[in-house]
This record gives sequence, C-alpha cells and structure tokens, in this order.
Amino acid sequence: VVGQMERPKRSRMFRLRLSHLSHSLILCPALMRGSSKEQMHRCLTKETAATVLMALACIASMLRQADILLPYPALWYLKFAWILPLAFLVSFRAKDFLDRRLWVSYGFAAAFALYCTVMQAITGTTYIGKDLYNILTSVAILAISFVYWNNFGSERNLRLILGSLLLITAASAFKLLATVIPHIDYSTISGAYYLKNSVSFVFLSVITLSWAAIHRQERNDRFWQYAAIALISIVILCLRSRATYLGMAFVVIYAICALKNRNTQLYVIAGVSFTALTILFTPALHEFFIDRLLLACRTLDNTNLFFSYRLSHISNELQTMNGMWIFGKGCVYLDCFPIAITIQYGIVGALIVFSFLAYVAYRISEIRPAKSAYLKQAAILLFWSFMTVSIFEAHVPFGTGVKCFALWMTLGMLSAQTAYNPKKHK
Repeated sequence: VVGQMERPKRSRMFRLRLSHLSHSLILCPALMRGSSKEQMHRCLTKETAATVLMALACIASMLRQADILLPYPALWYLKFAWILPLAFLVSFRAKDFLDRRLWVSYGFAAAFALYCTVMQAITGTTYIGKDLYNILTSVAILAISFVYWNNFGSERNLRLILGSLLLITAASAFKLLATVIPHIDYSTISGAYYLKNSVSFVFLSVITLSWAAIHRQERNDRFWQYAAIALISIVILCLRSRATYLGMAFVVIYAICALKNRNTQLYVIAGVSFTALTILFTPALHEFFIDRLLLACRTLDNTNLFFSYRLSHISNELQTMNGMWIFGKGCVYLDCFPIAITIQYGIVGALIVFSFLAYVAYRISEIRPAKSAYLKQAAILLFWSFMTVSIFEAHVPFGTGVKCFALWMTLGMLSAQTAYNPKKHK
C-alpha cells in the first residue's frame, strides 16, 4: 500500500503481477503445498493442452458449417472435435462431470431420450432422430465447457479461445468475400450461397461472443477485433439469410441499450436512424438493401413465398394432427422449431423441451458470475438471438449438430462460476 502511494505510476504493474500470482496459486494448488517444479510444469501443461483442445473444438465447429477453408469430405470429421477435450478432461477429472450443477441438464437429456425411445417402441413411428442427437450434443458441450472452466477457467485462457476463433472466422469471411459473394446474383430469389443460413448463423454466434468480450481486451487488441467483427458483419449482410438478420437485429438493439454512456448511446441511435432513413428514401439504396438483401427479391403480396413456403408446409402438417396432439406424430422436418417440436413430440414432448429452455433462461438471469462477467451478457445475447432465429429454423437452439456450440459452451462456463445451492435447486 505504501509503495502504491509513493509510486502511483507503478500501481498497474503491481496489480498485474499480483493477479498473475493469484491466478497461478488458484490454478495450481500444489504450489501452496511447496510441490516440485515437475508438478507445477504438469499442471501448466494440462492447462495449455485443455485450452488448445477447446480452441480447436470451437474452430472445428465453426468450419463444420461450410466448405470454406476445408474441402467438403473433411467436414464430416469435424463434428467429432469435441471428443478430444472430452477425453482429455475425463482422463483426470472424470468426477467433475457428476457435479450437481449439471444434474438438471443431464435429467433433461435423459427424460427426452427416454420419451423418444418409449414412444418409438410403442407406436413403431420414428421418434429418435436429429432432435435427440442435437440435444445430447448440446448437453455434452455444456458439460465439457463446465469441467474445463471449473479447472482451468481464466480471462487469459478465454481470450486465447475467443481470439483464435475470431481470427479463423475472419479468414473464412474474407475467403467468402473474395470467392463466393462476387458470384451471387442479387437480382433473383435463387441467387444465393447454398449454405448461407448455416454460415451466417455461426458467424453471428462468433461476433456476438467477441463483442461481449471485447471491452475486457487491451486497447491495442481492440482494433483488429473490431475490424474482424466489421468484416464478418458485412459478409453476413451479403449472404441474404433473413433468419440471421432477425438475430443480428436483436444483438444490435441490445448492444445499443447496453451502452452506459448516455451521450454515446444517443450518437449511435442518431447514426443508425440517419442510415436507415437514407436507405429508405434513396431509390437505389432501397432497391439493393431492402428489395434484394432484406426481402431477397420477394414481395409482401405473396406471404407464402415471402416465408419460403414455410406457411403451406406447416399448414399441411397441422391438418394431419387429428388425435395426435398429446404424443405427436414422430419425426418430420419443419423450419419453425417451436411448431416442429410440438408436431413431432406432442404436448408431452414439447413440455419437456420448453421447460428446460425456460429453466435455461431463468438460470442465465439469476447467475452472478464471480469472474468474466461478460459471459452472462454473451449468454443473454446468444440465447435470445437463437430463440428469435428458431422461429425460422428447424433445430435451433440445439443444432443441427455442433452449430449452436457457442451458446452451450458459454452456458457451461457460466454455470461453473456459481456455487451449488440446494435451496435454489430443490
């Protein structure tokens, strides 16, 4: 304290050294016992290996959504990337996977799996399909992230994971901007990249995570991160994924409302309003941004065409639901997650799924993280933007596959920062 009073310019270095020391003591309790250098080295090696494997799993989950940087045959293997951190963590922290804070997630996955298995055995109709696979995958990612953060969670490690993910995503976006987007025909409905929805969605997940964490970065690192987010955002706009536009609008509105500086908030609102009015009242800009990008060359006169024939598909499925509302009719494909779950698994199955999602929403609002508080902000943005997109997607917020990894990884890390309270979990 006396040193800080006499040398205020060195207070920041003092705090940094103290934080590094405290992090080392928390990370390696063996140091407190006077252990050998070999034990400390093993502890740090485990931390590095786990962090690298988590980063690789995140990057693989992003690359899995499109054949941008890798050829299509190689993409099939990327969905198994989360097995690597799972096997590594199980090898020396298997008991952490039985933590009570994970029991609700395990119970939900087990209940839904049991329900699908019993219904398929009784009715002979297919109930075990992509939805069950997606739910099991999402809960597994949540558990892996929970155990990782419980043992190695730190600001530095999270910066490494998110920084590497943002860098590879920006490289993918740049390749799309250079090779795919110039060949998109914006004057027709069909002129679009065939994986636009998957790519746009995972890009939105990455920039949402990065935006939530960016204010905690060093000032020198912020420039390239803002530049990467801007590049990825431009690519999302160019891909014409209208479902992702909705999720992106939610993120932008939340970001504006979250600004603490009132003057900055007013300037941003004024800038956004001026840009929107300019686009609306300038014929050339209106034609490109509204007619060709936002509406994708569709008109509001034909609502069924505007929603890509989702309405007629849903209407046809609803007409065949006579007498099947309680237990559903089995696996069908509909580009509207809430309706699809109800039609496939009935009221009973829908109650299982939506009760868990309601629990997730409650937990996100209730959690007060001890560190990395921006993870809560990221979880709020990801969850509600995913729920918005789910109105026009079949498997969001659970899949398809590892597509929604950002949400469940964030929830796992966030859950690891809260202590178990039996009264709240009763």
